[in-house]
Amino acid sequence: MRNAVAKDIIAMIPHRQLSDSELDKRAEILQLDKVGNKCVYCSINVASTIDHVIPLVVEKYPSGFGDNLWNTVPCCNQCNSSKNGKDLLQWLGGKSLKNPLLGKSDKERMETIDKFTVYSEIVRRKAPHLDVLKDTFDYILEPCVIGAMESEKRLKEFEVQQVGNRFTLQRC
Repeated sequence: MRNAVAKDIIAMIPHRQLSDSELDKRAEILQLDKVGNKCVYCSINVASTIDHVIPLVVEKYPSGFGDNLWNTVPCCNQCNSSKNGKDLLQWLGGKSLKNPLLGKSDKERMETIDKFTVYSEIVRRKAPHLDVLKDTFDYILEPCVIGAMESEKRLKEFEVQQVGNRFTLQRC
């Protein structure tokens, strides 16, 4: 139930199209011309899913980042399952058996981690996101014990307000 409510909150984030220069920058950093239809993480398997660079839910709370193009990358099922909501850089630097960097040279590992460090910073700066305070989320979620109807009613008490590239939930 927690994840469903978190995803409902994330769905409130307004979407916007990326400009041509942003699309070019994204393609350049992710080296999309080099990987083609392959996974951006392993460059081996066909990219059959998308991964959220910054997961939708982090430690049972909405991250504030949604399905916008900055925050999503083409990847394969194996890498997506292995990452499974983890922080991208922690996953790439970790020892998961399906980590695509295991078995690669130190140079290749560092180049990949550097690339995604830069990209993660850009996502955090440029991707529209919603600042969701834990207290606000807990307030919205609390009535789940009573029933989902009350949560929907409470959620309607809030509206999304934009300040620059950031969005916040404010009471109406």
